Amino acid sequence: MGTAPSKSHTSSERSTESDNDSRGPGIMRTTIGQLMINEALPQDLRDYSRRIDKQGMKALFKQLAERHPDKYKEIAAKLMDIGQAVSYSEGSSIKLQDLKTASIKKKMIPALQAEIRRIVEDGSIPPDARDEAIVKATGKLAGTLGEAVLREGLEEGNKLSEFAVSGARGGASNVNQLRGAGLLVLDHRNRPIPVPILHNFSEGIDPAELWAASYGVRKGYVDLKSATPKAGYFGKQLAQAAHKLIASDDKPLAGTGLPVNTDDPDNEGAALARDYGAYKAGTIITPKVMKELRRKRKRILVHSPIASISTGRGVPRLALGIRERGTLPDAGENVGIAAAQAISEPLSQSSSSSKHTAGVVGATGHGSSAETQAGFDVVNRLANIPKEYSGKAPVTDVDGTVSRVEKAPQGGEFVYVGSHRFHVDPSLDTTVKAGMKLEAGDVLSTGVPSPADVVKHKGIGEGRRYFLEKFHETLQNSGVRVSRRNSEIITRALINHIRLQDTSMGGSLPDDIVEYDEFAARYSPRAGSVAVPTKYAKGKYLEQPTLHYSIGTRITPRVMKTLKEFDVNDVMAHDKEPDFQPEMQRAVDVIGRDKDWMVRMGGF
Repeated sequence: MGTAPSKSHTSSERSTESDNDSRGPGIMRTTIGQLMINEALPQDLRDYSRRIDKQGMKALFKQLAERHPDKYKEIAAKLMDIGQAVSYSEGSSIKLQDLKTASIKKKMIPALQAEIRRIVEDGSIPPDARDEAIVKATGKLAGTLGEAVLREGLEEGNKLSEFAVSGARGGASNVNQLRGAGLLVLDHRNRPIPVPILHNFSEGIDPAELWAASYGVRKGYVDLKSATPKAGYFGKQLAQAAHKLIASDDKPLAGTGLPVNTDDPDNEGAALARDYGAYKAGTIITPKVMKELRRKRKRILVHSPIASISTGRGVPRLALGIRERGTLPDAGENVGIAAAQAISEPLSQSSSSSKHTAGVVGATGHGSSAETQAGFDVVNRLANIPKEYSGKAPVTDVDGTVSRVEKAPQGGEFVYVGSHRFHVDPSLDTTVKAGMKLEAGDVLSTGVPSPADVVKHKGIGEGRRYFLEKFHETLQNSGVRVSRRNSEIITRALINHIRLQDTSMGGSLPDDIVEYDEFAARYSPRAGSVAVPTKYAKGKYLEQPTLHYSIGTRITPRVMKTLKEFDVNDVMAHDKEPDFQPEMQRAVDVIGRDKDWMVRMGGF
């Protein structure tokens, strides 16, 4: 239904740009496909120059939902009928010319071949270093060749490139394997293989290249068979953990909110938690509001499920913001199940996508610096917090200054925080240096830390914020595009438990594990709690939720800095630790901590 210009004409009332056409007023240049699609749209959404590809259609349907929610179903059906009719009557196929090797590939590969030949013939390079050098040299080109081949194809009108860009079939990686070169592939453990794939499928690959590529191909089919049940079970865990999170008519607690960067597009639809100029607290953030705030501020405070408490496990409607129907959720609407499905379904698709990429580096993000921060296994570790796992990043359990970092005899490095020693695995990179001031719960290296360690030392609120950031980042690295605000709902469900140390909650015993939100809704500041200026609150413990920080949070210099940033001048605090300990539960165990015995048995 192409977007390329043609000689089709229409009346001036369908275009506001036609007056400058050389053929006189009332004439414009467009395509038959544009005419058919725009004819089905309301007048205010008609645009005869929009690019109709995957992203363009997403944007169009979003605008349709926002401006004409009552007509969405009818118009979506019309567009589907147009697509079906065109697919049946015209179709689309490729020519032999479309399979011809891209010219840009012929220009770029010889330089890589010369570099690899130099590395191989250099007898002074040890075998391991030689393999690493080959991978590094090939990796540099792997990051650019695919996009270059795709761009060349679009300029030539190549159908394969057009299919990929439109979202109809395949992507840049698939086009590159057909017309460019796969270059770098991974083995069954996601390690780059130092045998560059310098030919494409149209040319035919040689036996060595076939052997190297076979690892990723086999892994792709194994992933396909195992991904669906794993992701399905994980989705069930998320749904069980979040199934009682429903929208309520309660108002968010005064003084609470989540600090967010103004350049985050997922802020759209959230509600402001503070007054910002002409925009009052409770204002829904639109693109216009966001653009104006971005000019003046780096961070703002928004209402969020992870910064709100409500009796009965409800979440204030305002904290949830605008949902998929373009409005605030209705009171009683189950937002937990919807958020779980919004995350688990694309995660399942992403887990099986390696079948389509044949292990090519750059096709999924693996083999890059994001390798240890992506994939289903990493997402599952974050939610189910095993005690030990490969690539686990150490977390300091004390405040202090890094006194030194030294090589460990068993490999890796020792990091000393005061007199306490922590080991960084050889596969990870230490991210702290001597002289740095740390707080309990800070991460010391690359890799994936256990969120449970962060929650233990930093509290429910800051633990939620950290988990949200890491969980959402891992999903993005895994190719799973979900809204941050869905991740907020899941974060609220997963990090919501404390271990009591006395009987301060009726019906509970010491060492019982209870839900934090229910506890906080009934909590009253302890005797001896006082309102203290923030600048004098260091070392004390919060007695009321403030910003995203939860009851019992220890007020550290970093917490004080954030409080000051958002003009919190006084806090209710106590000198002594609270009589409970924050404790994150595994996703699979959350339902088993419910006070309702029927829920604990697995029912909703």
